[in-house]
Amino acid sequence: MPEELSLLIQTHNTLISLPSPDEVFFIDLPPIDARRQIFTINLQRRQRLPLSFDLDVLANSSKDLTGSEIEQSITSNTFHAFAENGKFTTEDILKAITEAHPLSSLIAEKIEYLRGLKLAVFAPT
Repeated sequence: MPEELSLLIQTHNTLISLPSPDEVFFIDLPPIDARRQIFTINLQRRQRLPLSFDLDVLANSSKDLTGSEIEQSITSNTFHAFAENGKFTTEDILKAITEAHPLSSLIAEKIEYLRGLKLAVFAPT
């Protein structure tokens, strides 16, 4: 029987609570191109035409958001749009972004600390 390989990934918000792993990964907030792609994917999932939205404005306005928080800005607008007229705009998504309380603002010091650590501590990403 061939040996099976597996990869266990565990996430934590603090380094203090981490067990001593073989490798530690730090994945930063998504860069602008990734944010643009996250908007595109999530708009398409909801049968919205991405070209109907100003993806550059959305990507620039969401620099402090995780991918999940970007998705939530679209999800919340989908529900509101369904309840009203079925449509939402770039401005609607921007409103959801400005009303969000991103995780990055709650743990800003920790993120800056992780960004400042020597790269040798982390496995290459």
